[in-house]
Amino acid sequence: MESVVWWLDLIGKLTLVIITFLLPLWFILLARWLAKIGEQIPYLQFFTVVNEGEAKTITVNGKFDRAIMSFTGYAFRWQVFSREEEIDFTPDELRWAKERLTEENSTFSSQPKRQQESLSRDWLKREAVGEPGPWDVIRLSENLEIRRGQLILLSSLPFIGKLVGGLRWVGILPGISHRVYQMPRFAWASVEYRKDEQGNPTHDRVVVPKEMSSYEVVFVKRDVYPVILRPAIVDEGVQINLVVLLQICSRNPFKTMHRIEHWFESVSNRVQTRLRELVGRRGLKEVYGSGPQPLLAEALLRELQDIITDVRIRFGIQIDAIEIFSAEFARNTDNDIYILPFKSEQEAQGIKIIAKAREEEARLVLRATEQYGGREAVETRLLTGPDSKVTTVVQKGAINVALPPSSPPTPPATGGGTGT
Repeated sequence: MESVVWWLDLIGKLTLVIITFLLPLWFILLARWLAKIGEQIPYLQFFTVVNEGEAKTITVNGKFDRAIMSFTGYAFRWQVFSREEEIDFTPDELRWAKERLTEENSTFSSQPKRQQESLSRDWLKREAVGEPGPWDVIRLSENLEIRRGQLILLSSLPFIGKLVGGLRWVGILPGISHRVYQMPRFAWASVEYRKDEQGNPTHDRVVVPKEMSSYEVVFVKRDVYPVILRPAIVDEGVQINLVVLLQICSRNPFKTMHRIEHWFESVSNRVQTRLRELVGRRGLKEVYGSGPQPLLAEALLRELQDIITDVRIRFGIQIDAIEIFSAEFARNTDNDIYILPFKSEQEAQGIKIIAKAREEEARLVLRATEQYGGREAVETRLLTGPDSKVTTVVQKGAINVALPPSSPPTPPATGGGTGT
């Protein structure tokens, strides 16, 4: 009888240990289920899932309460600084400001350290990021770590914390007082690869317009948004269909969601208006072309700096880079008088380039045949990549000599930022 009691007691203790160990896991599974059900039934949305690189905001009875985010290596400014009243610029931001001020003013580096700190803070408030706010997204580093604001305490546990992932707490009265804020409409465009008849993606990129009736997410990771000008008129009066890609992210979800109704439409309209003005001051040869045009993109980026700074400070939107996606003639017969001579000149230039490439190819083949023992020992191949065509001389499957591409790919022009 005593052995039976002992075994029952042991089983009871083991059961208690297992239940205690699995309790956090059960809680996470329950929270994940409530987050899924809450997408259809707001009154059960005690939790929500925030995917990597995204942020959401929570309102209480229609008023902003807080922002929630899932972005590895980043945090809100208030989570890093010990007290709300001590929120300040990060060392990375101040260092970046000093570098910019040194470039702009040669006498800055000769100022005393305290004066440099003061000038850097004033410049950041005025020209870069505005007043340091609690909902600014900043990069973590060795000197910056999250001191508070772990929305789920289980996140700090070694094993269970990884299972928490992007699970975030909404509130005690979901659907009644606490809600995940939703914008009424979001219209934008995305760049996607065109698919062939079998549904496989090709190398051709196309702009696809999209729209959602409501949305609750703002991206804190960088994404590409096309801005379309149809048409833009260059200096000669020729109409050009211009598509510019902006690399955008939110650096303050509170401002992006609650300080403007439709943030992308606002930013896009401002950029379009300025781009029409800038393109109108440029000639056809400078604007028209196929593929990336880094020099034009860099020039446009410099002349958009005032708009970039304004939307960063007012709406928390950071524009990091610009790329020219396409510039094509608009379908307008009035353009023919300008287009025909221009196209003839472009075709003549292309013929010269091809002739020069053929001449270089002949020299390479001659050199290879002398080196590898006759014409029958080598062959020429044309290798086509996404950005260039390269003629190569091959011996027995091994590439020996190659022509360089005529126009190597170049990265898009990048804009100013605080490194956050």
